[in-house]
Amino acid sequence: MGTCLVSVIIPSKNRRLLLQHTIASVQAQSHKELEVLVVDDCSEDDTVDWLEAQATADSRLRVIKRHEHYIDAFGAQVCRNLGASLAKGDFLLFLDSDDLLAPDCLSRRLAVLGSNPTLDFVVGQAQRFQDKPNDLGCDNIWGSMADPGNDLDAFLSNNIPWQTSGPLWKREALNRLGPWDEGLQYVGHDHEFHVRALCMGLTYDKLKSVDYYWRVPRRDSLSAQDSFKEHHANGGMIKVLNAICLDVQLCRQWTASRKRILAKESLSLALQCRLLGGRYSTAHMALVTARHHHLLSEVRILIAEILLRFWWRVGGRIPAMSLFKLLAGSL
Repeated sequence: MGTCLVSVIIPSKNRRLLLQHTIASVQAQSHKELEVLVVDDCSEDDTVDWLEAQATADSRLRVIKRHEHYIDAFGAQVCRNLGASLAKGDFLLFLDSDDLLAPDCLSRRLAVLGSNPTLDFVVGQAQRFQDKPNDLGCDNIWGSMADPGNDLDAFLSNNIPWQTSGPLWKREALNRLGPWDEGLQYVGHDHEFHVRALCMGLTYDKLKSVDYYWRVPRRDSLSAQDSFKEHHANGGMIKVLNAICLDVQLCRQWTASRKRILAKESLSLALQCRLLGGRYSTAHMALVTARHHHLLSEVRILIAEILLRFWWRVGGRIPAMSLFKLLAGSL
């Protein structure tokens, strides 16, 4: 499949120092028939100037300014949709702006798709790193590359088998799948996108060895901790839960075990929201989702509602957390 054009779509904002390494890893691919679409989300550093200078030296690099196409919408998922709409390739890779590709990444993935025309996408294996590949050890692998079969249940359980940069997609498969959910602005849009693909029954295979590198946040990163807390407190994760439940429902993929998994997730997200300072009305939306999809009995929902609203009147957070664990543990 050496003559196949691959479109690599990279959303970015204020990431110039990391982005230059990401783009270099794409330019170094053994598969040369590619285009790199960097969709800038209104960067305030020198990203755009640097990109435009690079594009004069490499015609395969295209710089797309999000604000020239979208005025109000923003975020990585919006940039990915915009990049996909302008891409020319028959194969698309959504690459995060701080990840790196191994030199043979595209050629290996294309070989798998070429050997089995029934596949809709192929997933590469990721190695975690912080500053450069192998700095966390060559065996620090992301997710499970076991044979496909239980990946949907793994995603629903938050035991995520792969992340955004993992799949190489056929364009016709993405046309069936539809766009990234632009309503999930800050968190979970990659999670929902892959759950939707699996719910729809898109066919895929997985490579058994590393072909790209996923940059992980440092454990002592205050920004990463603050982001985690914010997305739980403001209901961002609950919106993701609702979107995923809708995917499972629309594709008729409910099983008893998946209902238990998502029932526990609804209780967990409701509790996390309140523990991290979220409002009762926000946390309650997780229970609304559970009620709508019949994940929890009315008795369990009532107990959870009482705890979320009045837990300080029954002795404080510790008893409330224990009762929540009982509710979840008995499912």
